[in-house]
Amino acid sequence: MAMVDEPVTTDSIVSDLRDLGVERGDVLLVHSSLSSLGWVSGGAPAVVDAL
Repeated sequence: MAMVDEPVTTDSIVSDLRDLGVERGDVLLVHSSLSSLGWVSGGAPAVVDAL
């Protein structure tokens, strides 16, 4: 997930994860700093929804 001028959205996170090869049903262990993603529209709940 690259830092960009536009907000990060649930859809953009899902798209980035798919680009990395993550598929529905895969198991992920995630440790992340929300601020490292940039401005996330919807905040932490949007990240959780994307995952």
